[in-house]
This record gives sequence, structure tokens and C-alpha cells, in this order.
Amino acid sequence: MSSSNPAAIWPNRVGPVLVLRFDRPPANATGLALRRALTQALDAATRDATVRALVLTGTGRFFSAGADIGELGTPDNQREPRIRSVIDALEASTKPIIAAINGIAFGGGLELALGCSHRVAAENARLALPEVKLGLIPGAGGTQRLPRLVGLTAAIGLILGGEPIDAVRAREIGLVDAVLGEPFVENAAMFAARAATMAAGQSIRNRVCDPQNADKIMASARDGIADTGPRGRAQRAALRCLEASIGSAFEEGMRLEYELVLELIASAEAKTLRQEFFASRAANRNG
Repeated sequence: MSSSNPAAIWPNRVGPVLVLRFDRPPANATGLALRRALTQALDAATRDATVRALVLTGTGRFFSAGADIGELGTPDNQREPRIRSVIDALEASTKPIIAAINGIAFGGGLELALGCSHRVAAENARLALPEVKLGLIPGAGGTQRLPRLVGLTAAIGLILGGEPIDAVRAREIGLVDAVLGEPFVENAAMFAARAATMAAGQSIRNRVCDPQNADKIMASARDGIADTGPRGRAQRAALRCLEASIGSAFEEGMRLEYELVLELIASAEAKTLRQEFFASRAANRNG
């Protein structure tokens, strides 16, 4: 499935469930075009009384590869609907919204899934918050929602390491509710239909992350940061945000995350890493 538009959301009804499929080639990045299209589709679904639940999924190998790196530091990155606004709308929905992670869910794509009421993954799915590799931190609530969902230790590992995990591991730590086989989207729609018949659970933002050994966990994580370059700077910033998630109000942690991510985006180190990223990608295309 493809589109001549910059981004599209393809709707499909499966009984009382509305499936919304991202289509923004090549990787369903959460740029302004996709954010606008998704917001419009969500608004329409909210007004439709016949829609009992929604499924968000992607095209091809991607659920969403995350933020459009080319938008970072540009006005489009801050234009509404920002990714944070889209995630807030997902989280505030009175209808169950299931993120059906059909493949790669990285960065802002995974943060988008964290705003949904449930997450299911295909057997070949890969999930990651790799921002530290670009000298950045998750900037759409990942540092606050993830520890509330999977616990502090698992969140530290995912955010400071930046490496992807597979669907089985994601299920083990509670990042996804289920791993589904083929036909994946149809099975996700069945999951959504069942969710529509159950009482709504507590949203991630209202959960508490407060492990008894939080001080030891944080101290160990700090001791493990040996990198003095941009990656280490990003890891230390991420730890500040993760520490703010412990027993604190959600909005306080979100304000700190936003402050630090803007600081890192503007840093010379992160700009250099982004330039290296684009150069590497261009070399791979031409190679």
C-alpha cells in the first residue's frame, strides 16, 4: 500500500473496530504530515458512535521508525499537533486504542505506542528507544511512561542502551500485552474488540514507579556511564528524567524531559551525530 501524499492514514472497518494504518514512506516517521493525518483520523473516530475500539498499525516493515530526524531543530518539529499532543489525545481517548506493532517501533514510534491503552506485537517486531545514539533522549514522554509500565530497571536498560528488543522480550517485561501471529492485523482487531467489552484500565501516566531499591538502581546506572562524549551526556540527562519518574507527578517529569531534550537538540555534539547519521545513510544508499 502506498500513497502519493506525504502521509496518509488508511482506515478499515473490522466490525466495531476501526483499523488505522500509517502510510508515510519509507519508515512512517512521526513528522508533521503524519501527525496531522493521524489527528484528523482520531477526531473522526471519536465522533463515530459505531466505532468501539481502534487499532493503529503500520505499512510494510514499519510501525513507525520514530521522529523525522530532518525536522529536529526546525519549526515543523514544534508545530501542532506535536507528537506529545498526539500521544496525549491517544491516552485521553474513551475508546480502547491498541497499538499493533507490525514491525519496527523505534523512538517516537514506540512512544506513540506507549500512549495507547494496549500494545500487541507481531512475532518479528523490534522495539527500541535509540535516541542516545544521536546524543538525545526520548522527547515524547518515553522517560516517564516507560518506567511506569515496565519498571525502573528495564526502562534504564532500554533508554541508556538504545538497543532494540524483540517481541518475546517485550512481552516478558510487560512492554506489550501479547505477541500475535498471522493474520496479525485481524488478530489485533479481535484483541481490540475484546478490550472494548472490558473496563478501562489505569492509563500509564497515572501509574506509580517507586521501587524500594530505587536509590541503588540509580547509583548503579550512574556508575555504568563511562562515555564522556555526547552519548554519555545524553545518558546522564536520561537518568535525570528517569529519576524524576520515581514517585513524582507525571507532569513534573514531562517538563524536565522537554527542557533537557531541547537542550540536547541544540547541542553541537548532537548536531554532529545527526550529520554523521545522515552521511552514513547516504553512503548506504549509494553503496
